[in-house]
Amino acid sequence: MSGFGALCPLPLRLGGRDATTSWTSADHAAAVRDLVLVARVTPFAHLVVTRTGSAVAVTRYRGVNGSGSTAAPTITLATDTLHAVYPMAWDDERGERREVSITQAVATPANATQGPVTTTINASSGRVRVSVAALVDGGAVQITVWGCYLDAAQIADYDGATDKTDSETEAEPYAATMLAMLRDARGSGFTRSRGGLVHVENLALARAHGATWRRAERLACAGNPALALETAEDWRKVLGVRRRDGDTDATLRTRNAAKLRAMLGATRQTVDDAVAELLGPLYVRTWRNYGSETIVDDNTGTFWPGINPGTPTSDLGGGAWYSDRQHIVVEVTRSARVSDAEFAAKMTDLVELLDLMLPATCTFDWCTGADDGFTLDEDLLDEGCLG
Repeated sequence: MSGFGALCPLPLRLGGRDATTSWTSADHAAAVRDLVLVARVTPFAHLVVTRTGSAVAVTRYRGVNGSGSTAAPTITLATDTLHAVYPMAWDDERGERREVSITQAVATPANATQGPVTTTINASSGRVRVSVAALVDGGAVQITVWGCYLDAAQIADYDGATDKTDSETEAEPYAATMLAMLRDARGSGFTRSRGGLVHVENLALARAHGATWRRAERLACAGNPALALETAEDWRKVLGVRRRDGDTDATLRTRNAAKLRAMLGATRQTVDDAVAELLGPLYVRTWRNYGSETIVDDNTGTFWPGINPGTPTSDLGGGAWYSDRQHIVVEVTRSARVSDAEFAAKMTDLVELLDLMLPATCTFDWCTGADDGFTLDEDLLDEGCLG
């Protein structure tokens, strides 16, 4: 993180001795969460459309994708209806291609000449239709549109991650410590003001020394896929993790770390640890069924060719092999802070992880908790609960 001007001895580290003057990881997560919420509800654009003679044109435009006529949508007028054509694509401030799908629009008269207006929207085509009783010559309409981005705002856009922790070694920024030492070492013959060439030189040296002190920590993090940043892509290649569109640094770290844990074998503890590593706060617990070690009458969920073969429909050839003692269900929680797309991606990662870790004799599923039981794969299949 950086802030407070070019001459400030930052970046800051999360944590510190004085909680009133430093940010904790929880403080940072809360601030980033608020930024994401603001980004997701902020209108996509404001535009003013004016009629001059038989022509209509955007006379003012300000949007997420830019300002001015070059960023505005195409406007046409047909049968007293303005058509502002979306979606549009643009390159954001990070150079990434973005698209928007308009979800809501509101239109109001922009001057006294224009009469009342009503707004409808065709979300499937992204075309904003503004119906006007009579768009008179010189009349103007102000339109505000909201939209959802294909790549919605995420906490990673603001350097946020759910796995951030307070620094245990840099309670005070190394650069700030070195800056104080340099100022004391120069003596009273040099100015101690926070402006001028002396301060700039001290600050440059302080940042260089601070970066040197921090390299040992960065090296330690680079050797751990759960913490790696610069080497996250190298870990991904080594572990054979597929990169998906929209993967953030935090997402890639969790997938890399879970994949590494999967190599430790399919013990109960390693499976739970790998799942918890992957899902983070979405993980609740893993359900396992244990019963009699032998096939008995009340254990009808175990099929064994020649002993308890099961129904013919369960036989795929060579007899049916199945035991509910070899079935696990991962209970997860749905969070309002996680979009449907993010949740679906996590569940896909979970299925791939369990398929990799568990032996062929074991089956698995995931569920979300419900008041009267569980929702398995989002279908109510077990109203009586598990276990």
